[in-house]
Amino acid sequence: MQFLLLLALGVIGAYAVPIQDNISPRPRETCGYESCPKVKPGALNVHIVPHTHDDVGWLKTVDQYYYGSRNNIQKAGVQYILDSVVKELWEDPKRRFIYVETAFFWKWWVRQPEDIQQKVHTLVRQGRLQFVGGAWSMNDEAASHYQSTIDQFTWGLSKLNKTFGVCGQPRVGWQIDPFGHSREFASLLSMMGYDGLFLGRIDYQDKGTRLRDKSMEMLWRGDDDLGKSSDIFTGALYNTYSPPPGFCFDVLCNDEPIVDDPNSPLNNVENKVATFVGLCANYSKAYRTNNILITMGEDFNYQDAAMWFKNLDKLKQDDRTSFTVILIYSLLFLVHQIQLFIDYVQNQARSFRTDNIVITMGGDFTYQDATMWYINLDKLIKYTNLIAAKDELNITLFYSTPNCYLKAIKDSNPDLPTKQDDFFPYASDSTAYWTGYFTSRPTTKYFEREANNYLQMVKQLQVLADLDKHNEFVLNELKSAMGIMQHHDAITGTEKEHVTHDYERILTQAVNDAMIIAKEAFNKVTQGDASKPPILDFTRCHLNESSCYISENSEQFIVTVYNPLGWQVREPIRIPVDDAKYEVFGPDGKQIKTQSVDISKSVRSIPTRLSAASKEIVFIADLKPLGYKSFYIRKNIRVKRDKTIDYFTNINDYFDAIKDKLDEDIKEKEYNLLREKEIPIAPVPFKSVEYKDTNVDILKDGNNDGDLRELETFLKFNKKPKSIKARNKIEFPKLNDEEMRMLSDEPRTVEKFEDEYVLENQFFKLKVDTATGQINDLSFPDGSRLNFTINMYYYPGCKGRNTQPSDRASGAYIFRPNATNPTKLSMIKSTVVNGDIVKEFRVNLHPSGYINTKIYDNLNFIENEFIVGPIPIEDNIGKEYIIKYGSDIVNNGEFYTDSNGRQMLKRKLNYRPQYNVTLLEPIAGNYYPVTNEIYIQNDDLKMTVLTDRSVGGSSLVEGEIELMVHRRLLWDDAFGVGEALNETAAGKGLVVRGKHRVYITKNKDNLKKNVLGMHLSPHVLVSDAHTIHLEDWLKLNNDFNFVNNDLPNGVHLLTLEPWNEKLLIRFENYLDKGPNSDVEIDLGSIFKNVVIRNARETMLAANVWADEYRKWMWNGDVAESSDPIEGLKIKVKSKEIKTFIVDYELKK
Repeated sequence: MQFLLLLALGVIGAYAVPIQDNISPRPRETCGYESCPKVKPGALNVHIVPHTHDDVGWLKTVDQYYYGSRNNIQKAGVQYILDSVVKELWEDPKRRFIYVETAFFWKWWVRQPEDIQQKVHTLVRQGRLQFVGGAWSMNDEAASHYQSTIDQFTWGLSKLNKTFGVCGQPRVGWQIDPFGHSREFASLLSMMGYDGLFLGRIDYQDKGTRLRDKSMEMLWRGDDDLGKSSDIFTGALYNTYSPPPGFCFDVLCNDEPIVDDPNSPLNNVENKVATFVGLCANYSKAYRTNNILITMGEDFNYQDAAMWFKNLDKLKQDDRTSFTVILIYSLLFLVHQIQLFIDYVQNQARSFRTDNIVITMGGDFTYQDATMWYINLDKLIKYTNLIAAKDELNITLFYSTPNCYLKAIKDSNPDLPTKQDDFFPYASDSTAYWTGYFTSRPTTKYFEREANNYLQMVKQLQVLADLDKHNEFVLNELKSAMGIMQHHDAITGTEKEHVTHDYERILTQAVNDAMIIAKEAFNKVTQGDASKPPILDFTRCHLNESSCYISENSEQFIVTVYNPLGWQVREPIRIPVDDAKYEVFGPDGKQIKTQSVDISKSVRSIPTRLSAASKEIVFIADLKPLGYKSFYIRKNIRVKRDKTIDYFTNINDYFDAIKDKLDEDIKEKEYNLLREKEIPIAPVPFKSVEYKDTNVDILKDGNNDGDLRELETFLKFNKKPKSIKARNKIEFPKLNDEEMRMLSDEPRTVEKFEDEYVLENQFFKLKVDTATGQINDLSFPDGSRLNFTINMYYYPGCKGRNTQPSDRASGAYIFRPNATNPTKLSMIKSTVVNGDIVKEFRVNLHPSGYINTKIYDNLNFIENEFIVGPIPIEDNIGKEYIIKYGSDIVNNGEFYTDSNGRQMLKRKLNYRPQYNVTLLEPIAGNYYPVTNEIYIQNDDLKMTVLTDRSVGGSSLVEGEIELMVHRRLLWDDAFGVGEALNETAAGKGLVVRGKHRVYITKNKDNLKKNVLGMHLSPHVLVSDAHTIHLEDWLKLNNDFNFVNNDLPNGVHLLTLEPWNEKLLIRFENYLDKGPNSDVEIDLGSIFKNVVIRNARETMLAANVWADEYRKWMWNGDVAESSDPIEGLKIKVKSKEIKTFIVDYELKK
């Protein structure tokens, strides 16, 4: 018996199928394009696409949406959607479903038991569940930066790729809800290897033109410099992403289900089918093939997927016997319902160029009960096909996906129109221009940018400092948080305020957790030994509020500045301190030049600021590429002098004796004299007389340091001048500090002409008028001049109940000013601050504005700091604040804005490149997103403004650049968020502090390095040093960089991060196409401590090998070949981003 058992087991073992992985398709399983249904040649093919649109936060928080809580706000639970859809897909192999938001899917996936995971693997391998988009969230395309977009796609796709392999790879982009679409995003998708892109929202006038011209589908060129390699098929969906009217079969909808019971008086089959077919025919008018795509779902639909699928199944059936039975028993209501659907389909088909149309079946958080959908969709497909066959309508319906629709279009080989601009600004009607969200919630936009900078830093340090792998947990936490922030209701500021707070909570926690990487890395490299315990805490401070607990409360502290860029950077550093004198030492132990500047009252009055600091130490940091530099700062406690009396018989002898010894003390006194002080309006009248040197006795007594310092300063300012201004030849004037400063010609920092002052550095002079608070003139060393102004204004926002376009309110989405000309803020007072490092012109404005124009030593930009808020609303009028930069540049109504921080696009007032536009809102309709940069130019000069966060901007007046910086509104604009954009903090209206940098250059100058320097500004970390003396600190490694040299001109290290025991590296060529714009990089010679052994190129998102990707070509184009890698030397062409996964070793 035992022998027989063993024999049986041996036979079973011999014939057992080897255990397979969950990723590889089984025999007769297909996914991707191979799993698509066959289209019917010569017929109108209607692609029914069940889907749900699940916002990663909007009216509810991310967790509230996932778990289905707070249904009093919105009935939505994502976990129920995925549960329900998987169950219904498993019931019928013909059914299909697509999913987009990896953040939600992954949250659901890791909580599923093994049997459910096995089912999902099967559905994916068979193409029944397909992923589209695939990023962590469906990102916004206006306020998002290309680096963050790439990162969040890489993060989301890595999860899908690792879990599902090639069958889980999305092939199309699915941007159905963002409020406008950027050209750079199309370029990025093309570089990621996507075959197509589908859009939901385009301008209503643009859409009308495209429907008439059958140009709803096009070939979009992402970047002119990249050429046809950046082309991507792009389709604008017919009905945004909603089902046809009357065909939403969801628990959230009120449409009639399909009743096919022949004995029921509610039977409505023919009615429903006729309606649907008509809708499809109408859809197809705007498309060029005989395929249309019908999306069946909306936001958070399919929470009961069965309801959808049972109805959809009824639309598809070619059994004539069943059709005969229906004819006998159906009632007029049923016939009418089907006929309406047929009319809809036929109407859509007239707008398209092929015999395919797409019908979206779903919507916001639909399919929580997917059974409702699929029961009705089954019926819709079944009976529409039956009636179409009976009436010879030549229409066929089937379940499909965007992938399969795209394949049908490609197989039809239509002649597609091309597009080379973008889809901004987006308007949904004549007064609803969605350009307010470019600026909405500006502090959140700033925080997102700062967090991205932290993410890049910790990714780099995790690799370069060779930290333990366990840190990758907190690194991934920050990746996830940043992916959420890219969502089109997060970075846009179009969510409810409690959701904003939750976004900020998630991001704050992730940044704080990830700081462990920075602390470990800097302690390890600083000490040169990972085994030693950490000695510094490397804390991040709230420098945007001039607040830092450590620097304000420590006698001595260390400032560490990290440069994440691949070239040297010169950056002004400002550290808040208490009212005392400080010494700053560089890594070599030498004292460096500093300036003490009073923190303005406008900054000190920010309601959320928790700081008693009254001054800032200002110094310039020259930073090596991809490295850090530390500075030792301590309070300067003056040693009391001995009670010794020294006599001098000549004032100049005294000066000669002390000038070397007291040089630093004098400078400290000088800077103190140059602190913030209101400028006297009326000058003291003086006349020039001859000054004769006389011998005087001078008593130097250590008990009177104050008098002595005044005398030392006086001597510093009076080195045998040929003449001096005095009231007469006998009386020598008693000079106050301000008069001494103005009389000084060493250093000669200020000229005063009546109420005008000149602030000057090596690059320009600014003439400012203290009486008006205006900048009157800008001049350059070559003698050229530019009329240059900076002013702050506000637009009053429109009120309205939004019952019709003329009653539209300005809100979180919509910018609708209630005035053509904005109101200029009036000056309250002006102040000049002067010193060797920074010169400032501070202007307090009414109401609630502040502008501080700064120029720094040997830096070629004008920095404009602004503070806005709390915006007053006591008059019950919302306000939208702007800053205007004026010049006499003649730009002829043309200006340039960046696309997601990368390529620049030309804009022209009251103009759209591909359709004739009528603007009833000439201000809002000429606003565009500004992620990093906007400029105007003439034949010679260019005026560029760089921003510290995403904003909206334009050039509405000749020679001006206008940027919106803050909004506070009292009415909702009725596009879903359900509350006015009235942000508060600490019980008051939100205060925003920010900065712009203005460059006046020749119009051919490339400022990409400056743009990247502003976006990825150096990180400042502060450590308490109460136990570390200067001598001990000098023994540490306080000045280190991780690359051998600056990267070649034009090369930006976009990404450096750990990647499954390897490294992920991206190099970007930021140069515009031209002679010598291609660059070569030797991977083997870049890093000091990283030895790259080999590299394999991937597509941009690192989920597809570049040598295995085959680009789809359209309109008869031929694919271009890429340059192969020769060893470790790579060539990067203009505007290319090259991505590599590399094997490496670290030098010990």
